[in-house]
Amino acid sequence: MAQKLITMSERELSRYDIIKQLINGEINGTDASKQIGVTIRHIKRLKLKVDELGAAGLIHGNRGKISNRKLDIEVTTKAEKYLKEKYYDFGPTLASEKLEENHNIKINKELF
Repeated sequence: MAQKLITMSERELSRYDIIKQLINGEINGTDASKQIGVTIRHIKRLKLKVDELGAAGLIHGNRGKISNRKLDIEVTTKAEKYLKEKYYDFGPTLASEKLEENHNIKINKELF
């Protein structure tokens, strides 16, 4: 049976150790919540996740996935091309407006 590698941050590792102590009965839920800095209700959720999935239960579900807000690579390359060729001396707001107006490319001005 192949083992699956899990990458965890130090924070997640320390949480896992505390939850394991809670599961083993070495500490109670109140002590665990104080050590981690979350509510007792959240400690119960974490304990259930660790019971169900092991250490992987403490890792965020979106880790390793592409963001929903990520722009398409074609759109960004087109926008960069137009910005370098036509709108190199424009500020971010005007450049954003001109890209939308002239090329139908909607990009937030904060991305510049």
